Amino acid sequence: RQCVCLVKEFLTDLPQPLFCHQDSSFEDFLCVDPIDDVECKVAHLKSLLFCLPAAHVTLVNFLLVWLHKLATPSEDRPVPLMSATQLGEVFGPLIVRPRHLTAEHLGVRARVMTSAIAHAPELTTLEDDDAAFITRNG
Repeated sequence: RQCVCLVKEFLTDLPQPLFCHQDSSFEDFLCVDPIDDVECKVAHLKSLLFCLPAAHVTLVNFLLVWLHKLATPSEDRPVPLMSATQLGEVFGPLIVRPRHLTAEHLGVRARVMTSAIAHAPELTTLEDDDAAFITRNG
């Protein structure tokens, strides 16, 4: 829990959101939500993530792997600490945020983040050693 609070504080203090470094990219991320086909959704998310600045991509990779780990049952933790949906609701507003927010954006941000967390293994580009480090030390 303390780690989640620290990450939330860090993300809140960022001058720019991780997923939306420009207003136009925020709208692009919102377009992911209505896609029903999982493969298409993952492909669209992956293409958007690789359009981000390099520093954002690196941080997003580590963050998604860590959040996915929290949402996935493991041998030592058969019940996840939080579901991908819960994590999406907590982190969505911090990671997918525009300069000007409207009420219609609220649920969409959480759903986009939930999809990113649930499909982190397909979205991220971490080397096996980095992913193993996060899994062991997450």
